[in-house]
Amino acid sequence: MLPTGAPRDIVLRLNRETGIILAAAVMKQKLAEQGADAVGGPPEAFAEHVLREREKWGRLVRERNIVVN
Repeated sequence: MLPTGAPRDIVLRLNRETGIILAAAVMKQKLAEQGADAVGGPPEAFAEHVLREREKWGRLVRERNIVVN
């Protein structure tokens, strides 16, 4: 399930087009220059990744009592 609320066909097209961009040699080079890797995949995998990151960093913020000034 995709939590965006966007129509699935739109999400899939954006995912497909983004995958094409990430596969381009120039994009891979630009990302590598910044210390990043070009990674693509299905939208569901990205949604799961975002949820895991929110849980991980949210837990750290709560445990350390981090606040924004």
